Amino acid sequence: MESKGTTVATLCVDLMACRPARIFIACTALALGGCQKEPSATAPEGLAAARSAIVASNYAQAVELAAKEVAKRPKDPQASYELARAEAQRGNDGLAVDALEKAVGNGLGDAANALQDPAFARIANSERFAALTLRANPAPREAAQPVAESGSVTIHEDKNGTHIQAGDVHLDTDF
Repeated sequence: MESKGTTVATLCVDLMACRPARIFIACTALALGGCQKEPSATAPEGLAAARSAIVASNYAQAVELAAKEVAKRPKDPQASYELARAEAQRGNDGLAVDALEKAVGNGLGDAANALQDPAFARIANSERFAALTLRANPAPREAAQPVAESGSVTIHEDKNGTHIQAGDVHLDTDF
């Protein structure tokens, strides 16, 4: 019997004395035995584990798991959001807002609703959180009266700036 350090190639050579079909099957099985499925870039296993840790009130583990997901996928807004929830629950207010800013900046879906999560109750009154809420909930523009109109070109002004429209081209300014 060979030692534990036996390689696939060595075993295949040793099997040469066997019948060809057995050799093929044995080599294929040995070669495939070392194959492992790579986790996909969007695999949610880590985020699911982080969410489970939050539900179980194991916030230190949730922070660790979510931080690993953020490290793997730094542009994933959901990973940053789960890190923010875990940090907020752990009492790390500044780190929670940092992670929330990253999540919103990376395009967190329905950010306005996400910011209402009870996990953020402690930090909801902070200035940074308020600024983030404004960023996630832009105020609707007031209806403006045209300042100038000529053919298919209109210019509107309101408290948010100037809006110029020429056909299907829109230009908004705030100066």
